Amino acid sequence: MAPIVGALLQAVRGLSRDQINLLGLNPLPGVLDGLLHPSVFRIEGAPTLVISATHGWTGEARLFRDAEVTAEVLLASACLPQLSPAAEIGGEAY
Repeated sequence: MAPIVGALLQAVRGLSRDQINLLGLNPLPGVLDGLLHPSVFRIEGAPTLVISATHGWTGEARLFRDAEVTAEVLLASACLPQLSPAAEIGGEAY
């Protein structure tokens, strides 16, 4: 896979996000909308869910746990800056 990934990265190098994703499509918000419900994290014995997202300006990782995990947090964690805009959490870009 490494040669394929390298070739793809080389092909898109220098292109802006708008040039790569011409229509600005991001199907993930539609998939995640309504998928998570905070009440599931309060169930006794439920495993702890920890999601990491990178702050857009500082580059520091932030860990979101259980009820802090929202669709926006998942979008931030899955964000590929070359393809989609940063997700906003609490007024900050991740």
